[in-house]
Amino acid sequence: MRIDACQREGAIELIPFFKLTIENSEEFENIFNQKALIQGERIIAMNFENVGFIDSSGMGSLIKILNSCKEKQKELIIHSVSQKVNQIFKLARLERYFNIMESRDFSFAYPIE
Repeated sequence: MRIDACQREGAIELIPFFKLTIENSEEFENIFNQKALIQGERIIAMNFENVGFIDSSGMGSLIKILNSCKEKQKELIIHSVSQKVNQIFKLARLERYFNIMESRDFSFAYPIE
């Protein structure tokens, strides 16, 4: 499982390269916790440009991650979401709980250091 990390101005950005499914959701949570929650940045961003699909277990992992962020007073931003994945968020009515941004808006707000 590949997840790259990129330091941005005021944020850490994680870039996963896989479908988020039952087969890898637990490993995804563990890697997220290692790469993002222990960082000092208050803003944690996930670039979903390369995430082509999310199943219900993947959504469950995202909800757990969101709750972990809130417990640690961190903000989670998801950006560059494909149309297909965005539809999954909308079908599950989860877009109102997650901060989902367009790629250009995120890049403007959090430039690469």
